[in-house]
Amino acid sequence: MVLQRHRGLARASILLAAASALAGPCRAFDVDEPSRTDVQLTAEFTRGRYGEAADTRILTMPLVLRHRSGPLTAQLEVPYVRIESPAQVVPGVGTVGGAMLRESGLGDIWLKLTGELNEFTRDGVGIDLTLKFKSHTGRLEKGLGTGANDVAVQLELYKALAGLTAFGHLGWRKTGDVPGYVPYRDPWYGEIGVFGKVSDACQLGGYHDRRRAIGRLGPLSELTVYGACSSGPQRLQLYVTRGFEPASPDLGLGLTYRYRF
Repeated sequence: MVLQRHRGLARASILLAAASALAGPCRAFDVDEPSRTDVQLTAEFTRGRYGEAADTRILTMPLVLRHRSGPLTAQLEVPYVRIESPAQVVPGVGTVGGAMLRESGLGDIWLKLTGELNEFTRDGVGIDLTLKFKSHTGRLEKGLGTGANDVAVQLELYKALAGLTAFGHLGWRKTGDVPGYVPYRDPWYGEIGVFGKVSDACQLGGYHDRRRAIGRLGPLSELTVYGACSSGPQRLQLYVTRGFEPASPDLGLGLTYRYRF
C-alpha cells in the first residue's frame, strides 16, 4: 500500500514538471487583441529518465478554452494524459516491478484568471496578474494527478525591444498535500523569453523556465524554442523543449492548433 502511494505521487510529479512546458507564450502572441475566444488543442510528447535508469514517456493532450474581454482573460484547461514506463521505473522512487507500466486518462484540470494591470504598448511595459487553480480530477492511484488542489499566483511582464517582444513571469505555487503521503513543497517559479516576427504571419521565439523543487526530484529547468504561423482565425505552433534537471524531461515535442472566434 505504501509503495502504491509513492508510485502515484512520483508519477504525479512528472505531470507537475511536464505541465510547465504547456504554458507557452500564448499571451505574448495576443497582446494586440482586445477581445477574443480561443479553442486550442495541443499534443505534447515528452521523454525523460527523471533521475532513473530507464526512460518514461508521457503523451499530454490538453484542450484549452480561453476568453478575453477587455482587461480580463479566463482559461480552462482539460488534459488527457498517457504514461508509459518500461520495467515500472518510477521517477524519484526507482524500479518497482518487472512489468511495463501503462496508464491513461483524465489529468488534473486547470482554471486560470488573468487581469491586465498595465496595458502593453510598444513604448511601455505590459503588466498582468494571474491566479491559477488546479483541481485533483486526475486519479492519484494511476499517477494521473496529485490528489490535491493547488493554487498559484504570478506576475507577468511584456516589453518591446528593438523589434522583438520580451516576456516573462514570476510566481509562487501552493501545492496541496494528501494525508498519508510525503508533503510537496511550495515552490517559486519563473520564466523569461523573447519572440519576434519573421513575416506578417509567422513568429519565432524561445523561453527558459525555472522552478524550485517540489519534491525529491529537485528543481526544474527547461529551454523551449518554437515557431508559429497564423492564417485568419487559425494558428499552428510547433515547439521543442530540452530539460537540464532530473525533474525535467530530456526532450519534449509539441504541436498546438488554435482557432479564434
